[in-house]
Amino acid sequence: MKRSAFAILILILAASLISCSGSTAPTATPTVSASIKADASATVAAEGTIVPMPRTTLAFKTSGRVVEILVHEGDAVKAGATLARLDDAAIQAQVTQAQAALTVAQKQLAQLKAGATSAERQSAKQALDSARATLAKVKAGSTVDQLAQLKANVDSAQASVSQAQAQYDRAGGASNPYMGMMPESVVLQQATNSLRAAQAAYRDATSHPTESEIKAAESAVAQAESAVARLDPTPETLALTEAQVAQAQAALDFAKTSLRDYVLVAPFDGTVATLDLNLGQVVSPGAPVISFGDLKNMRVETVDLVEVDVAKISVGQSAKIKIDAFPDKIFNGKVMQISQFATDRRGDKVFKVTLDIAETTSVALRWGMTANVEIAVK
Repeated sequence: MKRSAFAILILILAASLISCSGSTAPTATPTVSASIKADASATVAAEGTIVPMPRTTLAFKTSGRVVEILVHEGDAVKAGATLARLDDAAIQAQVTQAQAALTVAQKQLAQLKAGATSAERQSAKQALDSARATLAKVKAGSTVDQLAQLKANVDSAQASVSQAQAQYDRAGGASNPYMGMMPESVVLQQATNSLRAAQAAYRDATSHPTESEIKAAESAVAQAESAVARLDPTPETLALTEAQVAQAQAALDFAKTSLRDYVLVAPFDGTVATLDLNLGQVVSPGAPVISFGDLKNMRVETVDLVEVDVAKISVGQSAKIKIDAFPDKIFNGKVMQISQFATDRRGDKVFKVTLDIAETTSVALRWGMTANVEIAVK
C-alpha cells in the first residue's frame, strides 16, 4: 500500500512538470481575496468598562467635622438632595452677622433717601438761628448803654463805700476796740464788696469778646449749618451709603457661598455607589468621599484603544459589545464620544471612546463590569 501511494505521488509530480514546461502562458501569483482583506480591517477591537453617565466623585470644598450623613450606599436620590453635612456653626454665625450689617446699611440708606421729617427740619433751623444770634452777640460785645450802666454801678458803689468809710471813721475807726461789733463796720464791708463786684463786671464788659469766644461761637454755627445740610443727602453722601449697602450685600453673599461648602448635595438624579464617610470624621478639602452616578444610563468606555486604531473611528459608528458577566449575549452599541487626549497605559498611548449600549433592560449592568467591543469602521 505504501509503495502504491508513493507511485501515485511520482506520477502526479511528473504530470505537473510536463504541464508547466508545455505551457507558454504566465502563471498568476496567488493573492488573498479582497473580501478577506476587507473583513480583516472592518472592525477595531478594544476592552472597556461599564460606567454610568453622568457620574462624578463628590468631595467637600472645605475641611470640617462630619455631623450628618443622610444617605447609604445604593440609595437613589434626586438632584439637589442633601447627602452629608459638616459642622457649620462658625460660618452660620458669619452669615447672621453679615445679614445684620446689611440690614443696618439698608435702613440707613432708606432714611437718607426719605430725608428729614418736618419736626427735625424745624428743630435744626431753630438751632441754627440761635447759634447765629449768639455769634452776633459775642462779636458785638457790650453796648454803650450797657457800659454806661456798668460804669454808673461802679460810681454808685464807690460813693457807698465813701459814705460808709466816713461813718466808720466817726465811730472811732480801727482805734475803737469795739468797732468790729458796731454796725458801721458791717456797712463798710458790704459797701466794699459791692464796689468790687461792680468793678469786676465793668472790667469784664470792656475786655470781651475774646478770640476764643468768637471761635467757639463760630464753631457752634458751623455745626448747626452742617446739621441742616444733612437733612437732604448730597450725591456724594448718597453714593457712599449705597456703596456701603453693596459692600454689606457682597459680604453676605460670600458668607452664604462659603456655607454651601459645608454641604454635599446630589448634582443630578443618581445613585450613591460608594460612601467613604463616618460621623465625627474630620475631612480634608478635595478628598473624595462619595462616588455618584446615574446607574439607569450605562455606557462603555474603552481602556486600551491605541492611537493607530482611534484614527479609524468616528462618532456614530456601530459596534458589538460583549460583557463578561453575560457571556451568552451580544449587545448593539454606537460610538458616542471620542477623547481628544491620549493617556498612557502600559507604555502605549490610548484614547477613551464612549459607546452607548442598546437593549440593556433585560440585564442588570453594574458599574465597573468588563466589556469587549468591536467597532465597525467601514
